[in-house]
Amino acid sequence: MIEYDSGEELETKFNIAANEVKKLRKRPLDAELLLLYGLYKQAIDGNYRESQKPSFFDAKNLAKWNAWRVNRGMTKSRAMTEYIQLVGDMKNKYNK
Repeated sequence: MIEYDSGEELETKFNIAANEVKKLRKRPLDAELLLLYGLYKQAIDGNYRESQKPSFFDAKNLAKWNAWRVNRGMTKSRAMTEYIQLVGDMKNKYNK
């Protein structure tokens, strides 16, 4: 795993990665998108709150919420770093 300094350098690389993922030539698998979502939410919003849990009948948003929930306790800098790494892996995989 790549480690970046916390602060502006990390946030800049995170924002670049968030824009680059939108430009992939092929659409990633749903499971990969959920991993990205969970890391993104943890980096931006921190730990999930139980009160935000969607209804059991809202399968799409429940899956997204669960993807966020598994990152509980992860620091903002680690979530950003893992997100950047995952986007890099996806660029190598989907932009061939």
